[in-house]
Amino acid sequence: MGRLNSLSDKKNTLSWANSYQGTHVKIPNNFKLSTISNFYDIELKKYFALSALSRSTSSPKELVDRAYNLIFRIRTKIEKSITESIKEILHKDELAMELLFQGSFFGCSKKQGVSVRLPLTSCVPSKLCGAACYAHDVLDAAPASIVRGAINGLIAEIYEKEDKNTKKYIMTQLTSHTKIAINTSINEVSQLQTAWNRRPYIRFSHVGEISEWPKFCNALAKQVKDISNESVDAIIYTRHPKAKYIDTDLSIVNFTLDKGSENRIGWKPDKSRLVYSAFEGEISPDVEINFLEHHRWIHLEPIGSGNICPTTLPETKTEDRSCDKVECNLCFIKPTLN
Repeated sequence: MGRLNSLSDKKNTLSWANSYQGTHVKIPNNFKLSTISNFYDIELKKYFALSALSRSTSSPKELVDRAYNLIFRIRTKIEKSITESIKEILHKDELAMELLFQGSFFGCSKKQGVSVRLPLTSCVPSKLCGAACYAHDVLDAAPASIVRGAINGLIAEIYEKEDKNTKKYIMTQLTSHTKIAINTSINEVSQLQTAWNRRPYIRFSHVGEISEWPKFCNALAKQVKDISNESVDAIIYTRHPKAKYIDTDLSIVNFTLDKGSENRIGWKPDKSRLVYSAFEGEISPDVEINFLEHHRWIHLEPIGSGNICPTTLPETKTEDRSCDKVECNLCFIKPTLN
């Protein structure tokens, strides 16, 4: 982050990654998101450099490939370390749980809209998606994004495991966050400068897997539905084995396959949509939507036949790569196929 890395820097980053096994860092009891970022500064910056190397088009291919094979493991090791540092504080002082609700639980971006960010430790990646994931691209690989995902994941984990009173406390703490997210999602629709229209939605989640914590997912989706008077939808993209526990009456679920995980079809929940991550451009004719693999540095051409998400088509201009720009809501309506 900052100056361009030299070849020596890149080799040092790979050397660090090869030996990294996680770090035990003692953070202040009154931590903030920025505090955690500062205390994990070395690890977060090293990972950012590693992710950049894994996406490089100018570095030696051998180094790029090595970085690509390491990024998922390193990302999850850092996320686990951050989570354990926070848990250490919570074990000493239960009242410190309120610190988890600082800042904004939900995020918002031009491309994704309102969404929940979660850690990659929640994922059960296929052979293809772990390193190819957009979580390793630019802003989603930045320190603040990683810390926010780890904190949100810990909130979900605590909800999933703890008693009724703790669950109630968490949903009460999240109420103000959810109200803001609902208002933001509604405002997004009101600001559409076109005759095309859609329902407001919140993505659960655009990084990580909320299906890892189905009880929390269902509770959060119900909160969105209740507070919005059913005017805002919860949208889920998942390839997780626990997806079968997601209440599809509360959420619209897009269950994702790729050519390395087609045997996961048995995990698909009833009343969910089947979609496909078209890694290396290979699309499927047997799903409702194919997402062509694309990053800032490369865009794959489609191979085969099938319905392709218009935001991922090669001819779609970079500045138009959002669902609203291409006027598409295929992922956000109730599925027509089972």
